[in-house]
Amino acid sequence: MTHHRLPLFAMCVLLTACGLSAGSGETTTTGLPAVTSLDMLVAMALADAAERLGVPESDISVKLAEAFTWSDGSIGCLEPGYGYTQALVDGHRIILEHDGIDMSYHQANGEDPFLCEDRS
Repeated sequence: MTHHRLPLFAMCVLLTACGLSAGSGETTTTGLPAVTSLDMLVAMALADAAERLGVPESDISVKLAEAFTWSDGSIGCLEPGYGYTQALVDGHRIILEHDGIDMSYHQANGEDPFLCEDRS
């Protein structure tokens, strides 16, 4: 029986051509590939905000969109009564604005961005 092996270099070229990279096998809890494009994350946050507010996405402005390292597992959005890992967490933060009101979206670990509402 003959086994065909693809040289490592050829595999890397194929993965790169498909928009993947070796070692990018990170997936979300749904089993889908992790989202890493900041543009995609902003688009997801805008769509969510527009749906929540009942306005077109064009009425919402992006004040800030950046890669961000959160200081712990709360991802900057503490919820009373929960314990969080005490480790740095890489992710993104996106601040949207509509009618003078800011909406803060947080993201980490390849998950979708979520609205961090005031929980105080």
